[in-house]
Amino acid sequence: MRQQWGTPTRVLAVLLVSVLAALGACSDDDPPRSTSTLPRSEQFTVLDLLGRDGQFIPFREVVTAGQQDALLSGAGPVTLIAPDRTAVTPELVASLSADPAAAAAFVRRHTLEGRYPYQDLLRLGGSTVRTVDGRELPVTVEGTTVTVGGATLRKFDIGAANGVIHVTDGTVPAA
Repeated sequence: MRQQWGTPTRVLAVLLVSVLAALGACSDDDPPRSTSTLPRSEQFTVLDLLGRDGQFIPFREVVTAGQQDALLSGAGPVTLIAPDRTAVTPELVASLSADPAAAAAFVRRHTLEGRYPYQDLLRLGGSTVRTVDGRELPVTVEGTTVTVGGATLRKFDIGAANGVIHVTDGTVPAA
């Protein structure tokens, strides 16, 4: 009687090739899946993406009030720790809009030098990252939760041509 699957050696070879092919498709260096509703797009800048999602409207108003558009649309790379609309209240927007220097400082303390995807921040737990104005922010990791400068990442790895955005429901406090 003929075997349905072939010889044991053949079955093992097929299984080995299948496993190796599956492992080759995965890598520890693969970025995690974004939890964002925004499309990943390398054709848009960080500033462009802020204008494409309603959760960033208040923060975008602060960017404009602080005249920081060039910072978020420039060559970069930058990482934006972007507070969502629950963190940037209408009162905060009004206060910062009345003081352009304070608005600029607010935006700059949420903007890191360089591109820091979520996986990099996970590895940086217990250390610090530098903002564009030279401030060192602590990175805290508890399990898979990452906090930068006191702001906890809720959505992450929104890719842009000049950097990456991580969404928080809090703000980085002034020093």
